[in-house]
Amino acid sequence: MRFFAASALLSLVVSCGGSQPPPEPPPAPAPTASGPASPEAPMATADAGMAAPAPSAKRSGWSIRPHFRRIFVGSETPFALVVMGVSGSGKSTIAEQLAARLGWRYVDGDLFHPPANVAKMSAGHPLNDEDRWPWLRAIAAEIDRLAAAGERAVVACSALKRAYRDILVHGRDDVRIVFLDGTKDLIAKRLAARKGHFMPPGLLDSQFRTLEPPQASERPVTVSIDASVDGIVDDIVRQLELVAP
Repeated sequence: MRFFAASALLSLVVSCGGSQPPPEPPPAPAPTASGPASPEAPMATADAGMAAPAPSAKRSGWSIRPHFRRIFVGSETPFALVVMGVSGSGKSTIAEQLAARLGWRYVDGDLFHPPANVAKMSAGHPLNDEDRWPWLRAIAAEIDRLAAAGERAVVACSALKRAYRDILVHGRDDVRIVFLDGTKDLIAKRLAARKGHFMPPGLLDSQFRTLEPPQASERPVTVSIDASVDGIVDDIVRQLELVAP
């Protein structure tokens, strides 16, 4: 009796147009690691006003970590920063990391030495000022070229003397000097900690004898190197007022 009642009820449902809901479609397979990201989870990209982080690295005993900071570029923002200091002060490390933080081009000043200078240094002979003038003018010309193209740069260059810096700046208000200031003892310890690097004590003494620290009239950004790379870069960016308070 119950069988016939159930059959009748089923017939009634079918005759009224009712039906069981269709089965739900199987879920879409998850994307593989090499496939595109799903629309619900887009890949992270750098904000238009945010500099992409620099890759983590270690150099000269310093630890470098990625940073996300909003950089503001205004009419007073320099077109070039010349990071200067004696050997071992961390010019290349700081300049490269600063350029990455700002999203500017990094320029290694040593690459602008003419072949004659390279040959002289390779033979173990020190450069004199006559050797340096064409090298410094070549860096200044590169700064002009990049500025004309609307591109900003951070340049690593020793620029120990005021006369050297005058060539690099060559009267431009939009070129600023960044002086990496450190004691001889601190720099000697860092040089000694570098693997595969040896600097005779007399050479470091010579660097400090040659050094003419920038004067106030040069509008320098002076930072102590007795800090981490991140701390030094933070200090430079803060003094240039490139980060929102």
